[in-house]
Amino acid sequence: MEPQESRADPTRILHLKQKYNLRLPVVFTGSDQGNESYIRQLVQTLQLDDQVFFLGHVSRPALRVLYQNAFILCYPSFFGPLNLPPLEAFALGCPVIADIPGAKQELGDAAMLVNPANEFEIAEALKSVRSDSAKRESLIARGKERARRFTGSDFANGLFDLLDEFQPIRRCWSADSQFSVGS
Repeated sequence: MEPQESRADPTRILHLKQKYNLRLPVVFTGSDQGNESYIRQLVQTLQLDDQVFFLGHVSRPALRVLYQNAFILCYPSFFGPLNLPPLEAFALGCPVIADIPGAKQELGDAAMLVNPANEFEIAEALKSVRSDSAKRESLIARGKERARRFTGSDFANGLFDLLDEFQPIRRCWSADSQFSVGS
């Protein structure tokens, strides 16, 4: 499981199941970054084994199929700002629920933004997209449009802009500083 996915909390699935009788399958992909055993134990404790699947690392073709057939990519992450899964999902017609610190420019209005630390807010967003097909279709359309904006040259230009912003800061550093920390 990727670091951002390892923070996932299956209690939001339980909330949907108990409050709305809504059962959504959940698929985790990526390598274990040290939290998978905890998530697996939590899934067992909450009796969600029949809804939660751990696929580990998957090939690019398999990942493409997952995105194309997923109901939604739920990506509550505390890491950012640039993350590929939402952009991959946008490009492949998969709607996105996410909020990644510093990524509002990346996601724009193409994703439903939620607090990644609030499992009930995430659950309500999932329910909302599940019960409102027009909202889901709108997210898909905006996501595809957003994905078209991110080309390799856009990324390179953004990197050059970042370096240009950093240049005045770097000029303040002396290559042969004459001051020591204790002076």
